[in-house]
Amino acid sequence: MKLDYGSGYNPKKGFKTSDFTGSPMLDFHISDLRVNCDAAAFDEVNCRNVIHHIESEKLPRLFDEFTRILKPSGKLTISDPAEDFFIQNKCLDVLWYRFVIPRPEIYIGNKFVDFEKFVPKNFVKKSEFRDHSNVEVVFKIV
Repeated sequence: MKLDYGSGYNPKKGFKTSDFTGSPMLDFHISDLRVNCDAAAFDEVNCRNVIHHIESEKLPRLFDEFTRILKPSGKLTISDPAEDFFIQNKCLDVLWYRFVIPRPEIYIGNKFVDFEKFVPKNFVKKSEFRDHSNVEVVFKIV
């Protein structure tokens, strides 16, 4: 089974939905970064444009949750704005989450945080793609 962590209603094709909203229409709910599922439930987790909405002091707990929900040798893909695109992305987030669809509970940070500094040693980087606006890193649990 595959999970798109924080996908809302727009998951990656072939992945189960999950979000912090608590809507009954989602496959899984996230509360305090935890997914309402058993341990080792997923072969793969996709985390797209979510990491930068989590305070840096909570990132170790997030990676603990990824470790908990992934099966041994599971795959984790993280896609998040690149450092060079941080200011532009923050402006878009402010516009979107404060004015277009007001969601004041969504965290919008004031500085770029390199999530890779928080990745546990049991996650090994398998591939990486970077462009001017985004970085995507694929990890495998060992």
